[in-house]
Amino acid sequence: MGRHRNPAGRRRRHPDQRTPRRPVRQTPHHAGLLGTAYSTLHRYDTREVDSSWRHLNLGGRVCVLTMRRRRLRCPEHGVLVEAVDFARPGSGFTRDFEDLAVWLATKTDKSTVATFYRITWRTVGAICGRVVADKLDLDRFTNLVEIGVDEISWRRHHKYLTMVSDHDTGKIVWGTEGKHAAALGTFFTDTLPAGAAQRIEAVSMPQRILDLLGMALYAVDEDGGVRQLFGRV
Repeated sequence: MGRHRNPAGRRRRHPDQRTPRRPVRQTPHHAGLLGTAYSTLHRYDTREVDSSWRHLNLGGRVCVLTMRRRRLRCPEHGVLVEAVDFARPGSGFTRDFEDLAVWLATKTDKSTVATFYRITWRTVGAICGRVVADKLDLDRFTNLVEIGVDEISWRRHHKYLTMVSDHDTGKIVWGTEGKHAAALGTFFTDTLPAGAAQRIEAVSMPQRILDLLGMALYAVDEDGGVRQLFGRV
């Protein structure tokens, strides 16, 4: 597909393969999607089926965008489908749809979001994962000075999440499954970049968590002094 034979039997490239056109937008590489900017000089062919993305409802009706995308030949990754501006790589939903769904997920539970958007609750989790990976601030640990620690539970206190927030911004900066010292310890030992723990000046947490920790965390000041961040000896 995309190639023609002349009367002499020699192959010749499709005109779109010979003539460079407008560069394709550069996007992060994802399985099956264009990861680097190339002109249509690298065009391979056009898919035989349309791609579709669920968009925000219009007038109470489900709106689906369809588009027949080209496939491009990447020198490094082989033949890939070109990316689009209005949807994240690997997603069947538009960015507007996912952003609004994640915003609602911060206000209520997944079942409510699933019912409101007519999707499954597993899809809500997948959407949240894509949006977080796309918009998560990689420098959120750099200027931590005052942090808060708390735990939330679900399934009648059988499962727990330990959350750490930045008091200056009021945002959650880290979270993990589990509770008590085993969960919180990974934040200081495995997550924070070098030197970030020494810059923390205050840690707030409920007394019940402090009592259950049964441990103390210390930091070394710039002058070599040792100070206790939280916990008990």
